[in-house]
Amino acid sequence: MKFMLTGMLLLAVAFTTGCWDTVTTMNPGETVELDAMTFGDEYVVDSCRITRTAPDRVLLINASSLSIFSDARRDKNQARQKYLNRTARVTGRVTDVTNYELIAADNVEITVDDKTVRCELNTEFTAGQLNRMLGNTVTLEGKIESVWSISVWLYDCSVVPAR
Repeated sequence: MKFMLTGMLLLAVAFTTGCWDTVTTMNPGETVELDAMTFGDEYVVDSCRITRTAPDRVLLINASSLSIFSDARRDKNQARQKYLNRTARVTGRVTDVTNYELIAADNVEITVDDKTVRCELNTEFTAGQLNRMLGNTVTLEGKIESVWSISVWLYDCSVVPAR
């Protein structure tokens, strides 16, 4: 269903933009001509040309992988272009929790070395469940919303079960 909807959207753009190429299933790196816009995470349209990117791998943030922070310190704008909306998985000690009681999404903060990753959860937790996370090592996965030299914010986060 997702592929059919994506195909229909690509065809609609092709016909409304004056680019008359036939859009078919694409392999990574293949292109066709269209107008500038983005379809989901895999299709990038720029200057009447569409490119399908390879599926994004999950970015790991843990004690041995902190390059996202040094990238942001070196060049914040370039780091944002590189990381925003990518899926990230962070493992570390929970140092703060916020329970918003149905007003907003609950937040969990994980500290890795002296850096923090703040996650807006996609599931409602009770205050007790959140408080039991405090001090424990947890793995969360979500989309990167903002990147700073000492912190990263994720949205749509879920707790990854321990293996």
